[in-house]
Amino acid sequence: MKRIFVCILAIMFCYIAFAEEDWDVPIEATELIAGEEYSFDLDGDGENETVRWESILIGEYDDSRARLTVTTSSGVQAQWESTMLFGIKSYACDLDNDGRVELFFTGDEMSDDYITACIRFSEGSLKQIPFANGDRGEWNDIDQEYGYGLITGIYENALELTGSQDILGTYFGFRLFKLQGDRFAFDDDGLWRFPFNMDDEDFWEYKGLTLIQEIPVTFTSDEGSFTGTLLPGTHLVVTATDRQTVVHFMTYAGQTGFFTISPDAENWGVLVNGLPEDQVFTFLPYAD
Repeated sequence: MKRIFVCILAIMFCYIAFAEEDWDVPIEATELIAGEEYSFDLDGDGENETVRWESILIGEYDDSRARLTVTTSSGVQAQWESTMLFGIKSYACDLDNDGRVELFFTGDEMSDDYITACIRFSEGSLKQIPFANGDRGEWNDIDQEYGYGLITGIYENALELTGSQDILGTYFGFRLFKLQGDRFAFDDDGLWRFPFNMDDEDFWEYKGLTLIQEIPVTFTSDEGSFTGTLLPGTHLVVTATDRQTVVHFMTYAGQTGFFTISPDAENWGVLVNGLPEDQVFTFLPYAD
């Protein structure tokens, strides 16, 4: 299962500037290599600051972190240090085209849970820009210090972040975040989308769901939508969800559509057609 996640991650990272579904315009970002120095105007004052970061190990268990140092033309220094972060990548770009270059750090917090930090330099100090909450756990509307997910796309004024989500299994999905002033807000239709290769038989084997109950669904196609049912034995994969009310799917036969879900107050997971999810599918591929 982890091998599949790694393969998807590798494919997505090769296209760090690709635009999915004609969202925003992809823009160039400079990848910052640990230990090297770079020069950017971070605060929009017309003078460049020197930027350098390094990966450090701290604590009894050698926790990995990113340490960023910014030095002004007059020699004033400011530092920022991430929380625990492994496999760190860093990028710089003026995301919202306001004359100030933002700095980004993205990596694995632990066990394939990826996070992203956005750092701005202002009035001699480094400030972390908050993100709307897209965390893997229980949802709330409180902004988070880090964006949940790995950077898999950098667009004009927006980031695509990709991370694991738990809904009828664990899947690697992405959301779009827009920089609005001093925070990142969601800028999409509210769905986590889970890309996959339909011809990947391993994905169907390890991530596919098989129905043991008939469920009502809405089928979708280029010609429109219509209501119907999926029968026991149908093999499908989850392609998108809002984690609260709806799951989009594709069957092995190529049919697409969606069905409703609701919270399950008594069990882990959700209700599908009024039933606990483990009574609807033979196996649910949750990851630890």
